[in-house]
Amino acid sequence: MQLALINNLWPQNQVPDYDTFKCWFDWMGLQRHIKCVGIFSRLYLRDGKRGYLKDIPRTFAYLKKVCEQYSEFAEFNHWLDEVVVPAIQDCEALTAATTA
Repeated sequence: MQLALINNLWPQNQVPDYDTFKCWFDWMGLQRHIKCVGIFSRLYLRDGKRGYLKDIPRTFAYLKKVCEQYSEFAEFNHWLDEVVVPAIQDCEALTAATTA
């Protein structure tokens, strides 16, 4: 679906080339998905709303996918692997223990 959207939008934008447009598309999507993960987390941590927690794994998977495609995000991707992924695993384990 994402590729179909890119292919549909690209000719209308007159960007230098397809690869540049795809890069811009991915990078903007990365920024927006980082924001969403933060908002979903805040809604749970501050407001006690659990409804969006189920969306974090899919959103986070998109972050990882884009980070792995671009060398510019290698350091950020490493931080995700070293800090964020273990924190998510800790939260999942805690959630499983408290709901069992």
